[in-house]
Amino acid sequence: MKTNKLFKNIVWGMTLCGALCTTSCTSFDELNTDPTRMDEVNPGTLLNPILYETSVYNWKRYNSYTYDLMQCAVSTSSTNGVGWWYMTDSEGDGTWTTYYKWINNAKEMMRLTGKLPEASKQPNYDAISLTLQCWLYQILTDAFGDIPMSEACSADEGILAPKFDTQQQVYQQIIDNLKTANELFDKANGLIYNQSGEMLYKTSKGDATGILKWKKFCNSLRLRALLRVIDVPEFNAKQELRTMLTDPATYPVFESNDDAALLAISGTYPEEAPLTRPQDFTSYVQISEFFVNLLKGWNDPRLQMYATQVTLPDQTKDYVGLNITVPVFLCYLWGPASQMLITKCRNALNIHLLCSVLI
Repeated sequence: MKTNKLFKNIVWGMTLCGALCTTSCTSFDELNTDPTRMDEVNPGTLLNPILYETSVYNWKRYNSYTYDLMQCAVSTSSTNGVGWWYMTDSEGDGTWTTYYKWINNAKEMMRLTGKLPEASKQPNYDAISLTLQCWLYQILTDAFGDIPMSEACSADEGILAPKFDTQQQVYQQIIDNLKTANELFDKANGLIYNQSGEMLYKTSKGDATGILKWKKFCNSLRLRALLRVIDVPEFNAKQELRTMLTDPATYPVFESNDDAALLAISGTYPEEAPLTRPQDFTSYVQISEFFVNLLKGWNDPRLQMYATQVTLPDQTKDYVGLNITVPVFLCYLWGPASQMLITKCRNALNIHLLCSVLI
């Protein structure tokens, strides 16, 4: 009897376990489908991440590298920083990998629009993709010279080691691609996949104003590229500039900072600011003597908006830069140096991609 009862218990237990496993598997399959996530991407879903991630990276790179390299400010906590001309071989690694990552995403926008039926083509996404690619390629070639462009981000085509194009070839392609992008923009359509508006100009479906601003961004980038090569005969840059500037209807460009490519982020997840504390601008950081004297020599009105004044031995106040030609512990023998004006230091919630006038 005990044996039969034990056997029955084993059978019932195995049956119950099998039922539970079957139920669990079914429930898991249902739970594994997230109703809040997209099943597939479209060109519009790629746009905001490209804008946000590249802009935040640019700001961080500026704050941690370019800012110090150009002697705008110097760390006083050590002499191992970029501001003290201490460089390593890996300084450009992040720039290279980050920009190519987002160039690939920008190219994916065009790949996705290429799969749409002819009647559903969205040329504005192609135009924006080309504009953003050119923006990033110009940063890369200005930093590194010869770079992969014509074969870049083509692993799907079996190209795992893309050739390097010369800087002249890269600039020529940038200028040509931006001209193509300008012709593709269609103010009548807007951005159909960005119903709530994209991050840069808030462009949505049927938004002619937003598309016009994107077009100005595109052409202003082209102006900048042409100015960079104005003395290179092969580009005929002066004639191209003349053509653009005498035909604003075809080639609209930035007219004021109202047109600027200014990315405004909320500061809350997922649009977190690259620097969250204003005091990080000034903690163990002072403005260099080179930068202060440069602005003084220009009689530049931005100095009073940018820097603090220090009290001199005669009790007068003036802007004084940190002398980095001597060891850091000797700098203080000359007295305090100017810092960034803390009242002007705010959360980095507005990031310029490109602007026309700096004030």
